[in-house]
Amino acid sequence: MRLLVKNILPTTLIRLATQLVGPKKIFVPREELNEENKKEFYRIVKPDALAFLEKQGKPADYWAMM
Repeated sequence: MRLLVKNILPTTLIRLATQLVGPKKIFVPREELNEENKKEFYRIVKPDALAFLEKQGKPADYWAMM
C-alpha cells in the first residue's frame, strides 16, 4: 500500500502528511483462537485442505494441524 501511495501522491504531500501524522505504525492486536474456535475452524477447513494436499501429491499429514 505504501508503494502505491508513493507512486500516486506528490512528494510534497507525502512529506506534509508525515510531518502532521508522523511515521508511526498502527498497532493492531493479534487475536488468538481459543480451542473451541480452533476446532471449528479445522472442521470447516480440513476437507478442502486434504483435497489440496492430495492434488499436490502431499501426504494427508503434511501439515501438523491435519
